[in-house]
Amino acid sequence: MRHTLLILSLLTIFTKCSNQGLDIDKIKNNFGETAKQYNDSVDKWEAEYKSLSLLSIDSPIVALNKIELATYSNNTEKTKLNDLLFLKGNIYYQIDSFEKSVETFSIIDNLNMSPKYLAARAGAYIKLNQFPKALNDLINASKINAYYKWNLGNYYEVTRQKDSAIMNYQYLYHSDTITYKYCLERITELSRERPNFLTELSFKDRDRITVHLYPAK
Repeated sequence: MRHTLLILSLLTIFTKCSNQGLDIDKIKNNFGETAKQYNDSVDKWEAEYKSLSLLSIDSPIVALNKIELATYSNNTEKTKLNDLLFLKGNIYYQIDSFEKSVETFSIIDNLNMSPKYLAARAGAYIKLNQFPKALNDLINASKINAYYKWNLGNYYEVTRQKDSAIMNYQYLYHSDTITYKYCLERITELSRERPNFLTELSFKDRDRITVHLYPAK
């Protein structure tokens, strides 16, 4: 969608420039250079983030120290800061420092409200047995993006509310049987006489999406 909007915007600009007798080739070249600089910057950051993510698996404390230094830098952009804090919160979650995980995800929430951060914080709340707070975060996340009914269903599994879990999974599955095929798997499991309930949230939104600029040729 973002690529489509970008192309339409470029076509509009080039049409206006043509009507006004401006140098379209020069404008294209300038935009091409800007796009290249932007794409190079995105790729560099993705490489750095991937490196930190891999480091966090084998040496979580070292990764946390590196993130701590970066987050206190005045040169760190807001988007990168959110990425770093999200990774930091996940690391704390993985090493069972759930209070610090909640604290970190709460910082991101104050900077930039996002259902992904709310769901992540809910996962830590569950580990701390703070179920009302977890439920509140997940309800708010699902209001912003219906996808998070998946994690809301997870919550109801954890708290052994089978019917509510199935209801949320069915909502997603019926909206798109291909994308949310995994919801059917949980519905089937929960329909058994003695189902194996989830004991924590299952996150399926961890894949990063990289957006590049593609100027018209």
